[in-house]
Amino acid sequence: MKQMNFPVAVEQVAQTLIALMKNQKWDRYVWIIEGSTPSIVYLGSSNYGEYHDRWQLQFEVPIERYATIEGELQTIEPELLEKVAKVTRGLQGHHVESVVLTPQFIAPIAKVAPPPPDADVERIYGQGKFRLFISHLSKDKVFLSDLKQALSFRGVAAFLAHEDIEPTKEWQSEIELALRSMQAMVVFLVNGFNESKWTDQEVGWAMGRGVLVIPIKVEVDPYGFMGKYQALRGQRENAFPLSDMIVELLVRNPQTHDAMRGALVHAMRHTRSFAGAAMLKGLLMQIRDYTEADKQMLLEAVEQNGQVSGSWGVPEWIEGTFGKPQATTNDDVLTF
Repeated sequence: MKQMNFPVAVEQVAQTLIALMKNQKWDRYVWIIEGSTPSIVYLGSSNYGEYHDRWQLQFEVPIERYATIEGELQTIEPELLEKVAKVTRGLQGHHVESVVLTPQFIAPIAKVAPPPPDADVERIYGQGKFRLFISHLSKDKVFLSDLKQALSFRGVAAFLAHEDIEPTKEWQSEIELALRSMQAMVVFLVNGFNESKWTDQEVGWAMGRGVLVIPIKVEVDPYGFMGKYQALRGQRENAFPLSDMIVELLVRNPQTHDAMRGALVHAMRHTRSFAGAAMLKGLLMQIRDYTEADKQMLLEAVEQNGQVSGSWGVPEWIEGTFGKPQATTNDDVLTF
């Protein structure tokens, strides 16, 4: 069948039809058409008496409206056709010979992608750490490398695309993996951020997943949907104060509190310095809702990690807060 073009946009036909029916108080018909999607189909041509192209005007009606009119289509469609004939009567050589109302198909339910395999997540972020994606411009990679290291001491694995993508891995799929498995996002807002082809998409991904977004205002205020978040003020100077602010925010926020608490406990268990243990103690002292597993891990840190047991004031705080481990007695030893 030959494809032809109707001389007027079908949306114009629909809007003119609606305006005509509104003026004539055809309120129910207006209700049907206003929420519908119009289209027009070429049916062929006729040469009986006068040559003209034949058309069918279709309206896809939302299913909740279509359900109320399904039994009346034999009445509604011819009445609508009469009105359409009045609207299109000036289009010489074109004849709308039928109007058809059809139900609007419901969009398929989007499939939720399965969570990435644990092995891939650990390859990206490591084990036992809070997973933080940092959206940034490449010009800030030196400072953000320092921030990444400072956060690592505090139990946070920060993903920076320029550092964390292996040369053998396709870079886009690796970034998507990091975005799919992050637990929060930091947005480093500097001049030119919104001109990047990727940063706004990364932020949109975070909002689409519903994870916490932390804007860091360096040179630019949060904009768009980010505007609803309170920004932290940041500078390209000392990464350690900024890392403390980020961790404290993650601890305070109910959405990230549990994961950040677990990451701090894990960091204490595996710290490699006296100073690191002392710093982690200061962050852990702000928390009150430790699980039994958390308490056990902190007590194991005193027993098994010399950097914890030898750090001034740290073992005293842990054992004073959670109690000393039960000493093994002869009664606990089984004899055979």
